[in-house]
Amino acid sequence: SRASSKPVGTGKKLPVYGERDPLPKGYGIRTGLSDLLKPLNSEAGVTAKEESIGTYVVLFTAIVLLFLFYTLLLLINNQSVLLPPEDEFDEYVANFLPYFFFGEK
Repeated sequence: SRASSKPVGTGKKLPVYGERDPLPKGYGIRTGLSDLLKPLNSEAGVTAKEESIGTYVVLFTAIVLLFLFYTLLLLINNQSVLLPPEDEFDEYVANFLPYFFFGEK
C-alpha cells in the first residue's frame, strides 16, 4: 500500500514524513562494511532456550553484579567510601592486593 501524501504549496504531493514504500528486493545499499558485517547477522532471530538453567544463572549473576557496581558508585558519590587522593592513587592500586592479602609489613 502506498503511503498517503499531502499537497504542498507548489502542487506537488510529498509522502508523509517518516513513511515510504519498502525497497524492492535486491535494492538495499551494499557497501564494503555491510559485506564485512553480514556474517555477524547469520544467526538473526536465534535465541537461547528459555528453559536452560544456565541462562537464568548468567542473567541473575549479571543483575546482582550490576546492582553492586551501582551501589559502589552511589557510596563513592555520597563519600561513604573514600578513595585515596589523586597523587597517591597509582601507588594505592599497585599495592592493593599485597595489603589486602598479607596486611601491612
